[in-house]
Amino acid sequence: MKVDHDYPLAFAGAAKKWNTSVFSVITAAGVSADSKIFYNRVKGELESNLKSMSLNSTLIFQPSLLLGNRSEFRYREKILSGIAKATSWLTPSSYRAIHCKKVAKSMIDQTLYAKSGFNIISNKEMHKIG
Repeated sequence: MKVDHDYPLAFAGAAKKWNTSVFSVITAAGVSADSKIFYNRVKGELESNLKSMSLNSTLIFQPSLLLGNRSEFRYREKILSGIAKATSWLTPSSYRAIHCKKVAKSMIDQTLYAKSGFNIISNKEMHKIG
């Protein structure tokens, strides 16, 4: 929970203290503070907490399954990645797996031209940007 909620919230607090112009964070597609799924609930709570902080500009990136190489091997993710790639043409872009490089490019592009207030960049939008 610290990595997914507490640390990002602490960084946001520092960003507010130092009057940072833009604060960006990655959560996930389909998160909700009311979710019964622990990970989605924690990320949803993070989003709610960030929204209540009223930073100058908050960018929330909500990718679906992330594709790309990892230093550690994750068996389930490897299988899901293969299935996601094979069925990407069937999957709506809001839930289609996305390469981590596309997410990174979206973060850079959106941060450079950030709107003020609380902004959510969906998986679908990141597919268009990246």
